[in-house]
Amino acid sequence: MLKLHRKLVGLSLGWIVLTLSPLSAQSAKPKDRGYFVRPPSLEATRVTQAQVFAQGATYYFTLSLPNHDNTPLQQISIAQQDAANRARFIQFDPTQAEVFVGTPDQKGELIPVREAQFDPDKQTLLLTLDSPVQPGDTVTVALHPKRNPRRDGLYLFGITAFPTGTTPQGQFLGFGRIQFYGDENAAFESD
Repeated sequence: MLKLHRKLVGLSLGWIVLTLSPLSAQSAKPKDRGYFVRPPSLEATRVTQAQVFAQGATYYFTLSLPNHDNTPLQQISIAQQDAANRARFIQFDPTQAEVFVGTPDQKGELIPVREAQFDPDKQTLLLTLDSPVQPGDTVTVALHPKRNPRRDGLYLFGITAFPTGTTPQGQFLGFGRIQFYGDENAAFESD
């Protein structure tokens, strides 16, 4: 009977150690986990000039980070979909990208961009922020294309967020949609 009791105690202790070890390891290094428990959300997409071929437009992509995730945002990727057709191609100047706390209507503090890479083959812009965006903040990316596309229609931009961490895993947030119009139907905003 004593042997059975010792075996049960040993099994119980082993089970407790195995179940609590991952929790303590996870809570000890939340900043190194490299993924969002609750990812940011794409709140809005907006353009200042929706006329085809216009110069001087600004494209805004607004993201919100939830309060209940303790993982900051470090990188943002914006990829234009269906850019294989040259008439739909939008060329961004990565050095002109801006990131700020707030929305286009309520701009807050600028967040310096440490590195901005534009891959014209994949039509993707990757922004690495100098200081991470903290949970609970709303942040907006402002892109300045050389000009709007030549063709009117609906354009999609895939938005992916990357947290801080040693090996961050990107989280696709959805598509930002911008509608461009020909000269006769010029509009100024798109959500």
